[in-house]
Amino acid sequence: MRSQLEVDVTTMIARPERVVRSQFGDVAHHQRTAVHRGVAFEVLDDDGTTCWYRQTSRLGPLPVHQEMRLVRSVDGPLINTVAAGPLTGATLTFIVDQDGPERSVVTALLRAELRGLQAIAAPAVRANARRGLVRALAEDKADLESGGYASTDAR
Repeated sequence: MRSQLEVDVTTMIARPERVVRSQFGDVAHHQRTAVHRGVAFEVLDDDGTTCWYRQTSRLGPLPVHQEMRLVRSVDGPLINTVAAGPLTGATLTFIVDQDGPERSVVTALLRAELRGLQAIAAPAVRANARRGLVRALAEDKADLESGGYASTDAR
């Protein structure tokens, strides 16, 4: 049994597009500052365009490990692909658009093929994924708007 998971979440962040894009693509910053509560990041390799990293979170009491590849483009989307882990092949894409001189709109698009038990539980998986994306975008927004990620950090 298979099911497609598609979740889209959008938020406004009161920071310029280049700073927002930089923060979303800066996995080392996420690793150093623990932007996302309960999620640990470990950069494995980063050449400036592509970043390989390990992300560890929890599903109830169980740790969930995923190896991810982030491909950054200068002004296009930031695309994270799950290379290994429970959602292998899934993509999490961030589209960042300028919405005024000091404001950006970020859209997160999660796409995955659910198999087996995940497919059977698709409605619950979808609701949990939406809650997680809403929370993660709120944490990034707080990091950016509080000055946790300064414009001098922008790539």
